[in-house]
Amino acid sequence: LGRTCQRHEREQLQSRLDSREAPPTATNFLAKTQQCMTRWTTPHDNAMQVIWRLWATGTLVII
Repeated sequence: LGRTCQRHEREQLQSRLDSREAPPTATNFLAKTQQCMTRWTTPHDNAMQVIWRLWATGTLVII
């Protein structure tokens, strides 16, 4: 998993989302959210690629 955010960072981000207020600067907000996002493992990424390929291929066949 990615870096765990401190409690006040999560609360600040959540309060902004709840109130629909834009953060002070988009760059700071994106940097913070990227630090807080979970990181997927390689096997998960590989599985998601397979699922996506199967879905995309199946959808084209159905259409």
